[in-house]
Amino acid sequence: MNTTTGNATPRIDEYLKTLSLHAIRDHYLEEAENAAKAKLSYEEFLTHLVELELLSKIDRSINRLIQLAGFPMIRLLDGFDFSYQPHLDEKLLRELANLRFIAEAYLIAVCGSFN
Repeated sequence: MNTTTGNATPRIDEYLKTLSLHAIRDHYLEEAENAAKAKLSYEEFLTHLVELELLSKIDRSINRLIQLAGFPMIRLLDGFDFSYQPHLDEKLLRELANLRFIAEAYLIAVCGSFN
């Protein structure tokens, strides 16, 4: 179902491209259909599109920074084998991973060695 009339879609696409709003450009027609079905207000629809763009930009920024860092491989805590290091406190490490200590202004010191 096309929710645009006339030649609005090519103009909107060009405007969004010029403004570098790639996520909105990729998803606005589908999101407009979903908003119409869900009877969202214009403000709710626009808020959702802007949120989609923001999350996309944050994701691209993080991925760019990871790529620039030149890590030889990416490791995530979810893939860590705690059975290999049984002396590590898994619960404590997962708690630290939420970074709440930053907001609470706690200092964290991590000591260890690589064998």
